[in-house]
Amino acid sequence: WGLQQPLFIFSGRRRRNCVYYFIHHEQLAEIIRSYTTLTGRIPLPPRWSLGFQQCRYSYYPESQVYNVAETFRARNIPADAIYLDIHYMNKFRVFTWNPEGFPDPAAMVKRLKKMGFRIVVIVDPGIKIEDGYWPYDEGNRQDVYARYPDGQRFEGEVWPGLCHFPDFTKPQTRLWWQQCLDSLTRLGIEGFWNDMNEPAIWGNSFPDLVEFDYDGHGATHKKVHNIYGLQMARSTYEGALNLLPNKRPFVLTRALLAAFNAMLPSGPATMCLAMKVCYSICA
Repeated sequence: WGLQQPLFIFSGRRRRNCVYYFIHHEQLAEIIRSYTTLTGRIPLPPRWSLGFQQCRYSYYPESQVYNVAETFRARNIPADAIYLDIHYMNKFRVFTWNPEGFPDPAAMVKRLKKMGFRIVVIVDPGIKIEDGYWPYDEGNRQDVYARYPDGQRFEGEVWPGLCHFPDFTKPQTRLWWQQCLDSLTRLGIEGFWNDMNEPAIWGNSFPDLVEFDYDGHGATHKKVHNIYGLQMARSTYEGALNLLPNKRPFVLTRALLAAFNAMLPSGPATMCLAMKVCYSICA
């Protein structure tokens, strides 16, 4: 990138041709306008998401969440959202709640909403391999998991243990994901934080030969890897859009690519920077 010769930069790839776009303008606003003409522009987010948001690893149990909310209000610290990291789950299984730490999540969400806080929950793609666990069983029934070429479902270890991984490039998987999200939206959850969606697994890389539906065309993970986070975010966004009528979905994601402008940026620091840029452009 011009380290030795500042007048030149080089970028390339090993396989296939790549289309490059060079955007030049003296005004940052014009560069962003041209760039988003190519990639798409963010739809209007929910108003509450434009305020300050409080997130850390991790608030547990619910009394700690209340303490944070009450302290913010008592000290007049502005905030409109509180995030729940993986410890709200029962043994880190997505779409579950820890019965000891969060015995009545619906009541908690309702109480916090009266205080002016929305709850954003973390959601990981790995589905714990465990009979009797509804998302896992229903995922098996609807055949939503990525597979090896021999038909065996891929297994990878993440927070809850050995997991299968949804094939978000498959239309049926996106419908199943919406069914899973319903367990959260019925409690009053309006924000979703997609994590571990590169996808990440402990100790190894996701194998290139794992196969995906690719909307009926078929492809290996080698081709799908860079869009996995996007397709998970798409599934979350479309699911929330259907489950929360007349509301604007809020989806935060760890993994993405340039075409992700349909939703918000990838993390709190990125989002703050993006908001500052937007405000400076609008000013």
